[in-house]
Amino acid sequence: VQFSLLSMGDSQMELKDICDSLGIRLISYSPLGLGMLTGKYTAANLPAGP
Repeated sequence: VQFSLLSMGDSQMELKDICDSLGIRLISYSPLGLGMLTGKYTAANLPAGP
């Protein structure tokens, strides 16, 4: 499940709480917002996209 500092909302926190209460480990990806929070991208060096 994508669980990023950029996309943390109520639904992500609710999912984590449910998994915790059921003893299920939540495996997440992209904790740094697909590289947006790593310092790799700047205003002058934005990733290509639509």
